[in-house]
Amino acid sequence: MIYNEKKSFWISELAILSPLKDINYITIGSFDNTKELPLYSVLIGTNGVGKSSLMRDIIDFFIDLYDCVDDSKSLSSNKGWIKGIKYHIDGIECEIIKIGKKYFSKINNHIRSLSDLRLPDLVACNFGAFDKFPTQKISSSIQTTRYDVPYYKYVGAVNSTSKCKFT
Repeated sequence: MIYNEKKSFWISELAILSPLKDINYITIGSFDNTKELPLYSVLIGTNGVGKSSLMRDIIDFFIDLYDCVDDSKSLSSNKGWIKGIKYHIDGIECEIIKIGKKYFSKINNHIRSLSDLRLPDLVACNFGAFDKFPTQKISSSIQTTRYDVPYYKYVGAVNSTSKCKFT
């Protein structure tokens, strides 16, 4: 498979609310020199520093954003530490800022409507059996969750009543 920047997705910056209610901008990385390489993101850190929480907040941010785009409104819940994401998809830079319960968007540094955004499909992969990662419903369950959507998929370990299984 040959890497193609026009068919890719990566997050370049996160705006995260600190416990003191300040916004911290975290640059994820610069991929300018890797035009020919496929991109993967990996979070590395000691146990308990918040890697899984950060991933869940990213997933929740995008699921709320999808809901706003699908409902043609720019309101969302006001939970989570992530208040903005700058990402690249199919060669286009998109930036989403969340102020209160409203989303604002830029595409290639121009203010645009949320409906103009290209939104990614999300795949979360985790093999830590004790992390509480959002999963889809089990086929025998009739109850659905906010994660039962076509643009999100979890693959990895699931801790179900002290038994570890893989999806």
